[in-house]
Order: sequence, then structure tokens, then C-alpha cells
Amino acid sequence: MSDSENRLLWTLKILTVLIVVCFWAALQNAQDFWPLTRWRMYAVGVFRFPPYTQEGYQIDVTLADGSVRSLFSSDLFYLEEQSLQESTVIDHIFDDSDIYLREDYRFLLMERLRRALPDADIAWIDIWKMTWLVRRWEIPSVDRANPLESSLELSMPGDYYFVTRPQVSTVWLEFGDSLGLLDHRILNDTSQIAACETLFVHTGWRALQPPTTDYHITVVLVGPDNLGIVQDDGPLAITRTRDWQTGEEHLDRRSLALPCDLTPGIYRVLVGVYDLETVQNLPIRYPGGPFYTTLAIVDEINISGAES
Repeated sequence: MSDSENRLLWTLKILTVLIVVCFWAALQNAQDFWPLTRWRMYAVGVFRFPPYTQEGYQIDVTLADGSVRSLFSSDLFYLEEQSLQESTVIDHIFDDSDIYLREDYRFLLMERLRRALPDADIAWIDIWKMTWLVRRWEIPSVDRANPLESSLELSMPGDYYFVTRPQVSTVWLEFGDSLGLLDHRILNDTSQIAACETLFVHTGWRALQPPTTDYHITVVLVGPDNLGIVQDDGPLAITRTRDWQTGEEHLDRRSLALPCDLTPGIYRVLVGVYDLETVQNLPIRYPGGPFYTTLAIVDEINISGAES
């Protein structure tokens, strides 16, 4: 073999090693070392001439001490001890339009977030849709701190998903003969709620006896004129209540998007439970007392005008 052939062979070997190292770095989520953080990104971007733009999501996690941690979908994708199904779902949560808004996917997203930050005391979560400029042959290839465009897609308190059980053990109100409301909690700072925000509500429930049907919950915001402004309905605690056993407890989560043109004033939060087939609300009473209503006032809040 001639010297020129030997040099060519060694050049090919060195290039092969470099390519393997680069792809290994990509699989280890070394996003600042190599621009290929996903096989999909490589397949789409390999024929583009740099620079070009890349869309993605950034998750800003505000901790209890006020500091902020920024994560990206790849940070949740590359976690140890994950099944192929988990990886596939996480890989598509942010790729499919609005899929992260589905409750079941949000639960999975929050679980992955907790695993990514296992010891963090998370106070608030903001999910941003970003557009970055990609310079493939520079290190780092993406300046994530300076996006070209950004829009806030989802904002919520950390406790909305990380609290999983009712916080009170005493029944406050009875709904029919089978359900007891233990507690309720508005997760927002109630001293500064403004129009255009989202109101996050927890309610804790206990089965007084096994329900005979699957009940739905309604959480309604009522204005000073006693008219409903906005409401959130759905299966109670996203479960089949007919499967509940006596003493079993569940936490329900509801969110109310406040209209931006809401008039400042005092608003009430009402809770009801109904049979979806008959659309009849269960009667409500204090334990041991007579039934007196079908919608319970659980809180009053002062809502200010939308921030400019």
C-alpha cells in the first residue's frame, strides 16, 4: 500500500472517530458542544445552510428562593431509568401542537420535571415557545439566552401538580350521601389576582360511601351580579368515582382563565358535583345538617383590572 493510500486510510479513520464522538455527545445531551440534540433535528437540518432558525420550548422553573432554572425539552427527554414509551411521549409533547395542554400529558411532563430537579422547591413554572438562531459550525451553536422570538404558552404554580393529596382530613361539606368535600385551595396569591390571569383551584374529596355513578365537578367564578363568568367542568379528580371505596381520598385540579376585560371587584368561587347523564347537581349540606343548596360558595376573591 502506498504512502498516499495510508494517509487516506488514516484520515478516514480519524474522521470516523470524530463523527462517533460527536454523535455520542449529542446522545448525552451535550447541546452546547454539538448542535444535534435530536436525531429528528439532524434529519431536518442536515441539508440547511447555516445560519437558520429553530423553534423549541423553554421551561423556566422559579424556585422558592426566587432563583430561576431554565430547562429544555431535551433535558426532560434524556433522563435515566426511562422506558421507550416514556421517551417517545416526552419527545412528542412539545412537537405536536398544544399536546402539552392535555391534562394527561401535563401530568407526565410534571413527573419528568420533578425527576429532572429532584430536590428543588418549585414555586412557579412558565413554559415559553422560543425561536433561536442556529449557527451549526459555532460552539455553542444556539444562543439560548437570546431568542429571536418568545411567547408564554403556559404558566402555573408548582403545587398545582406536585401536591397530590388533600391537605385536610375533616369533611367540610357533604355532596349527596356519598361524597365529602375536605378542603379547597386557590394556589394563586389571592392578594394580587388580576384579569387575564389563570385561577388555579384544588379541592380535596373523600368517599363517604361507594358512589353509584361517575360524577363530574364544576368550578364556577361568579361575578357581583351573580352571573357565571367562567367555569371548568370534568370528571371528579379525573377518575371514575364509581370505583371509589369508602374513605378513599382524591385531589381535583381546576383552572379558570380569567377574561381580560373583567371588571375589578369581588368574585365568588362556587363548586358543584353532578351526574353527567341526568345533569342534576348533588344536594349539599354541612355534616349532620339539612341539604340547602346545589352549588357551594367556597371562596371570595378580589380581582383587579388586567395589568398593562
